[in-house]
Amino acid sequence: YGAAEFTTIGSASQIAFPAALGSMALSVSLVAADPRHGLMQVLTDRGLAGRLARRLAPMIALVVPLGAWVRLQLEQAGVLKEQTGSAVVVSLEVFLLGIFGVWTAIGILRLERGRAADLRQREGVFETSDDLICAMDVEGRFTLVSPSWTRVLGYETEGLLGGAISDFVHPEDLEPTWEEFIRQTERGASMTVYANRCRAFDGTYRWFEWRSSRDLETGQVFAVGRDVSERKRLEAQLSQAQRLEA
Repeated sequence: YGAAEFTTIGSASQIAFPAALGSMALSVSLVAADPRHGLMQVLTDRGLAGRLARRLAPMIALVVPLGAWVRLQLEQAGVLKEQTGSAVVVSLEVFLLGIFGVWTAIGILRLERGRAADLRQREGVFETSDDLICAMDVEGRFTLVSPSWTRVLGYETEGLLGGAISDFVHPEDLEPTWEEFIRQTERGASMTVYANRCRAFDGTYRWFEWRSSRDLETGQVFAVGRDVSERKRLEAQLSQAQRLEA
């Protein structure tokens, strides 16, 4: 800033400008070293908090120090008196903060509109898809099921919530299904693909091919199952025909 008054505060002393920049760079590096905690966790967040923080950070880092520097330069040049300089700088910062606030509000509005559109699209897929869509906790109990469970298997969705996926899997497929679930929840597999037979409300079994992934924050497993009963039937017929030919 070129203000000698700063060196009269306590035992403060001036340092070289490159040394000051080096200290600032080191401080920023220490903060940025671990993006999973502290300030960097907020700055790298993909949600609303992260976007707001990323817009606020430049304002704090640039506008306030710049305003103080402009005030000192004008006062030292004799253009403004101390009281007038304070009023000018405060007015300038309030004006810039106002612009920043409007800009941030517009960004948040666009973000919220985009999220609402994405949510409507997801809800449409969730409601109309013939694939079985579900979410399970770490114990394998349903926390969310799609209406397709009613259309395909005949179950009422309300009655499924809280039930375990193992209650619907064919006994012969239960062990490999549970192994895949353990691999997803405990070993952290990003995506698993497996097939099993699930019992319909009328007691019959149908083949489903499942694709599942895990939410690292909540621990929930999200799965989508596609009915492949017809494909399995054709594969069985083909295999039987090949055995007869042999």
